[in-house]
Amino acid sequence: MRPIQNLIPLIAVIVGTLSGPPESQAQDPADAQLATIKQYCVGCHNDKAKTGGVTFQGISAASVAKDPDLFEKAVRKLRGRVMPPPGAKQPDGKAVDSLVAWLEGSLDKLPNQAHITDQIVLHRLNRKEYENAVRDLLLVEVNGADLLPPDDTAQGFDNIASALQVSPSFIEQYVIAARNVALLALGKRDSRPQGWTFRAGSGNQLTHVPGLPLGTRGGILAKVDLPADGEYRINIPDMATHIWGNGMEYENPLVVTLDNKIVYQTVIGGEEDSKLYDQVQSGALDRVNARLKNIKFQATGGPHTVSYTHL
Repeated sequence: MRPIQNLIPLIAVIVGTLSGPPESQAQDPADAQLATIKQYCVGCHNDKAKTGGVTFQGISAASVAKDPDLFEKAVRKLRGRVMPPPGAKQPDGKAVDSLVAWLEGSLDKLPNQAHITDQIVLHRLNRKEYENAVRDLLLVEVNGADLLPPDDTAQGFDNIASALQVSPSFIEQYVIAARNVALLALGKRDSRPQGWTFRAGSGNQLTHVPGLPLGTRGGILAKVDLPADGEYRINIPDMATHIWGNGMEYENPLVVTLDNKIVYQTVIGGEEDSKLYDQVQSGALDRVNARLKNIKFQATGGPHTVSYTHL
């Protein structure tokens, strides 16, 4: 058995090994992040080059508190991986994430956060943006000038957030506009029967109408907001009367579409219709035109495109 006094030096060695270096020698967490900045950023952002008007030369942990706006911008660029610029030596992803976390933590500890909140301004939609949003989300075409008050301008622009104020009366107008848009998009179940009239554009009916399927000729393409789910009817007036003698001896296939889907098709002209005209004469055109009256189809309330055209 070894004497107790001989064990004392051994115990002292073990304790000294486990305790590690003195606490004063432990590395500051900021040192690794500052080293990353000095290695990858100071080459361009130094007192001599001052690229972008920015220098990180002589940076320390206290620098973040001295110029928080600068480091807010640095955080955004680091998050977007646009700093260091492409082609320059890049730190690995973990180093960037660690640096961003340290900078954000340092900024969050600052007593005055005005540098963050002052840059955030509520940006409401102006009239044009409102029109585009309604069209993209609901497929409803609206006129912003009919629904919303005029937009304030700043420096000649009507989409600057600081100029687009939101007052209680403006919020009320937005609510009214939303109700009107909802009625257009969803329809109104208790609406009364109503009708719309659409006319063909100028020119003849022998060429393609923009918006209709390729390979078709003539016709009308119309956009309409139907007020409710239900049965609707289309009347195409007196077509045979207008084209009789101008190709009526040939078959003229005709289709009616709802949202580019065929809901009705027929043929005007050809041998049978010519024979009808020659033999019956009186009332023959009316019988042909009757095929294009009271064309029924089911549709939901809301915006739709309706068309007729020749194949």
